[in-house]
Amino acid sequence: MYKTDLDAKEAFELAKARDGWEMYTFDEPDWDEREEYPDVSSRRFIEFCGAVLYSRIREVWRNTMLNVGYGSPIEALDEMNSIKYISRLERMAPFTSEQGQICLYLGIEPPEDCIPQSMRRAMKWIRENGRKS
Repeated sequence: MYKTDLDAKEAFELAKARDGWEMYTFDEPDWDEREEYPDVSSRRFIEFCGAVLYSRIREVWRNTMLNVGYGSPIEALDEMNSIKYISRLERMAPFTSEQGQICLYLGIEPPEDCIPQSMRRAMKWIRENGRKS
């Protein structure tokens, strides 16, 4: 950490983040050699955006009670997998209470008609009073 103004804890967190990014990119197949992705810069940009979003989800998972219900951030994302847009009804499928809780933790406000009835009061309170950290 030569010539930086970071304290030990900040340096450690930065090193962990870099390590996670390196492990993520080493696990991926070599996209440079795949014919389906001739434009490598586009693929790298998409990987970067995904890594930023995953980093945020991982941070929330670590620092909230979300880690009690789910063994990893990926398990929490898997819970969201069944959310679908129903084109013939022109609306999203209703969320489960678990999906609503994940939205609360991440600070995402789902559409009103997708929220389970049992959570609507809590979501309204959060909107009106703000979320406590």
